[in-house]
Amino acid sequence: MRRLILTTLLLVTLVKVKAQDYVIFEEEDTIKYSLLNKKAPDFQEYTLRGNLINFRSYEGQKILLHFWSKYCGSCLKEVRDLNRLAKEFGNDLKILSVLEEDKAEVMNAEESFFNVEFNPTGYYQFADSIHHTKLIDFEILPNGARIREMFKVPKMFPSTLVIDSEFIIKEFSDGYQLDVMNPKEGNYLHLLEMLKKAE
Repeated sequence: MRRLILTTLLLVTLVKVKAQDYVIFEEEDTIKYSLLNKKAPDFQEYTLRGNLINFRSYEGQKILLHFWSKYCGSCLKEVRDLNRLAKEFGNDLKILSVLEEDKAEVMNAEESFFNVEFNPTGYYQFADSIHHTKLIDFEILPNGARIREMFKVPKMFPSTLVIDSEFIIKEFSDGYQLDVMNPKEGNYLHLLEMLKKAE
């Protein structure tokens, strides 16, 4: 009898987990399809380097819009993947990395995530100066909460949009999609696949 009760409880738990997974995937699909094939809103924002970004000035270029937070460990790992894409695609791809926190919060941080080196353990080491940005090959925009809300992207980090040359949102993904067969590649292969689908 005791075994039967335990078995029943286990089955009920599994059903609940499966149901919860289904709801999560359903929500992700709902978010995805509410964003796709819509025209991206226009915006202007200063980067951490002090450059004014005018979103509509990138007409004719494919854009990867990447939303993240300095409190997100997976987001920090993704810096290497974004750098790799920036170098491989060059002028054919504009990467805008939208940081959730404002500039003041970043400037007051104990560490900076801009002079980044990938060490053998797989984690990023951070320089202590925000002004050393030589190892970042893409623009970082602070005050990202405002931009994220304009694009109707949920507060899930990292989240990525691929936008075509006419500012139509073609792909959406949230989370760090590590390829278990190629863990050293990080999220690079997933981002690359998103870009290929948007062609």
